[in-house]
This record gives sequence, C-alpha cells and structure tokens, in this order.
Amino acid sequence: MENIIYSSSENVYAEHEKNSPSAYTRRSITGAVVGCSKCVGYCKYHGHPGFLTKEQRKQHDCLNKGCYYYIENQKERRPVSSVIKNHSPIVLSQIQREMSDEAVKVIRVKGTGLHEYTAFYVTITRDYSFDECTVRLQRECGITVHFVKLDYDFDTCVNLLCAT
Repeated sequence: MENIIYSSSENVYAEHEKNSPSAYTRRSITGAVVGCSKCVGYCKYHGHPGFLTKEQRKQHDCLNKGCYYYIENQKERRPVSSVIKNHSPIVLSQIQREMSDEAVKVIRVKGTGLHEYTAFYVTITRDYSFDECTVRLQRECGITVHFVKLDYDFDTCVNLLCAT
C-alpha cells in the first residue's frame, strides 16, 4: 500500500502561493495579474489554473457547486485576546489624583478583570471610606476598584506615606 500524505486546503493553497512568481501579485484564472489581497482561492483546473478574486469565485459559483478544483484560502483567524492589557499605572495615577488625604496612600494597583482593579493602600487611621472615590472612578472612567488595606506596622506606614 502506498504512503498517502493528506494535506489540508490551507497547505495546498500555501503551496500554490509559494510557486507564484511575485510576493505581491498573483496570476488569476483569466491571465490577468491581481494584487494578492484580492485573491480568495486557487483553481487547479487544467483549463484555467490560477488565483480567483471574490467576483470570479461568485461568477464561477465555485462554493455552491462544491467544485473539486477550487482551493479556498484559509485566512488566519486572529484569536480573541484574553490577555488584559495592563492599565494599572494609569489607574494608580487616577486614584492618587482623586485622593488628596495625607493619611491614606495607594501603593499599587493590580488588574483583576476587564475594567476591574484591586488597589492596595496603607493608612495610619483605623477607618477610611473609599466610597466617594469608587463612585467617581466608576462614573468617570468606567472601572471598578476594590480597595485592600495592607497590614504594615505603624512605622512602615508612616515611611510609605511620607515617601514621594
């Protein structure tokens, strides 16, 4: 039995693309040279081999006929980015601008989700309300910030509050 290597249509299309004389243009099935961005597939029919544009594919009705000779260009689909861009420094500066109290200082901000952040702060007071700051950030910037108090001793808190 022969060794048969199966290839996907994207591999076959890439092979025809590699054999094209120019990196920017392709010879279409009519013999005309078109820009490679207009090429949507390749026809391997011996009577008119070449690349096809959308209009030519529609005219020949390649997709509806399920043409054996037509090889579709499998465009790479860009994956939906699940990586959240780090806007923490911007959020930190926004929070510091909103807060003018000398008894509290936000040390760092960490992104926890889409438009959600956790702000870590130090203070020398027992209680501090971030309600006004939270509402203003939500209204003006569309972000949700959760504030977490860092448990440092008094001297460390004072040093962090006085540091610029």
